[in-house]
Formats: sequence, structure tokens, C-alpha cells
Amino acid sequence: MRTMVLDATGPNFDWSFSRDQNSGHTEHQPNPAAQKFFTLLKDADEPLWKGCKKHSRLSAVSQLLNLKSEFNVSQAFYDRLMSTIKSMIPEDEKLPRNLYETKKMMTKLGLGYVKIDVCINNCMLYYKEHNHKMKCTICGHDRYKPRSSNSRKDVSFKVLRYLPLIPRLQRLYMSNETAK
Repeated sequence: MRTMVLDATGPNFDWSFSRDQNSGHTEHQPNPAAQKFFTLLKDADEPLWKGCKKHSRLSAVSQLLNLKSEFNVSQAFYDRLMSTIKSMIPEDEKLPRNLYETKKMMTKLGLGYVKIDVCINNCMLYYKEHNHKMKCTICGHDRYKPRSSNSRKDVSFKVLRYLPLIPRLQRLYMSNETAK
């Protein structure tokens, strides 16, 4: 896990905070990127509970998210599963309570996605120069569903979740093992 976290920070990681060479104490707080890195390192080294030797906080959360994805589990089921697991392990456990907290923890890895609205008939993407359009230029279908009385914002008929390739390739080749 420690190697994964070190690989995730990348070669351009900014260590811009000063350290007193004699005492080893920092004079200033680390920048936000450095703070995320230190939090991930802590999660990678932190045992799931005191005395746990098999799993760190990060390894347990990554395995649980993998199961959620592999078996297409709903958010409600995941939240309920987390509460059940938390009730079965020692009181000093360090698991997040629900999917929201789990995702918040994992976003520090920096592997997000971009939401792009799409025509329901897959004619076009509402992206870049077409981002402001309200109807498909090809088939004429509306971009958004009709608003209900209690709806505050527009809801697209269809959304594409784009996983940017460059950060993933950078992380792939940052690791000494995969770079070989």
C-alpha cells in the first residue's frame, strides 16, 4: 500500500514546506497536495484496528470498493454492509461509516472522472463548443428531462462518465514494476 501511495503522488509532487534541519519539526504546514499525500501514507500504514496485522485502513477500503463495483452493489447496501462490518470488529476500528466517507477518502488518489451530457440517441456530446446547447443538433431531442415542481436543477437524459487517460497512464508508468 505504501508503494501504491508513493506511486500515486507522482514525480511532480510538490514538497514545498520548510523543515528545521536540527529538530526535524516543520515550521509551516504542508501545502494541500502534500497534506493529501501524508494522509494517504497514514491510511496505508494505519492498521484497521489496534493489533490488526492483515489489513490497513486503505487496503480494507479499497477491497470493499472493489466488491461494490464487481457485484454492482447499491449505495444503500454498501452503507448497511459497512455498519454491519463495523459492529462485528473491535470498537477502535477505523473504517469509514458509509460510501460517502469512503469515496471522500479515495478521491485523494486523484483518479476522478468528468461528466459529459450526451444526447439520449447518442447523436452528440454536449461538450466544448456544444456545451451551451439545449437540444441535439442532429435529432432535435431535448438535453434535459422536464423539471418537476420540486426539482432545483436540470437533469440530463443521459450522461457519459469520461475517465481521463493521461493521469491514469502517468500513474501506470510511475510505478517501478509497471514501467518495466
